[in-house]
This record gives sequence, structure tokens and C-alpha cells, in this order.
Amino acid sequence: TWDREPVDPKTLDAFYKELCDKNNIPLISITDEFNALRTAYYPTQQGCCDNHYTTYGNQLIARLLFRHLIQDKLVPFEPLKK
Repeated sequence: TWDREPVDPKTLDAFYKELCDKNNIPLISITDEFNALRTAYYPTQQGCCDNHYTTYGNQLIARLLFRHLIQDKLVPFEPLKK
């Protein structure tokens, strides 16, 4: 087992915000959306082993990032017009 303290999410948020600001890149935060939808993708994390994401958790993260990358125009995308 690992003998370490869990990292405070606010500390992680501050770290990533500072990192993105220093490198002039936008920060995409999907925390609230992930938490709102996590029960629909249950189980999103393993019950052991440092709570790594399951296939369902990775799928949820991918869908949320996909949405934000297009919505925030970080990836140029125009839907095909029929």
C-alpha cells in the first residue's frame, strides 16, 4: 500500500491553472460535469489500486474533453453541411 496523504483537489486546480497561465494555454475544467455524470458511467474508478479510472471513466473524460475542445474552438471543427 501507499502511505501518502491524498492531494487536495483545490491544490491540483491551482497547480494546473498556474501551469496553463505560464504557458498561455486555456485550462479546460471538466470536474463539475464529470461529477454530475459519473453515476451514468458507473463505475468510473476502480475500488482499489489508487482508484484508477475504469473504461467507463475514461470514456466519460473523453466525451467531455471532445465537447469542450470543439465548443471552445481549441480544435477547429465545422460540421458537414448536408
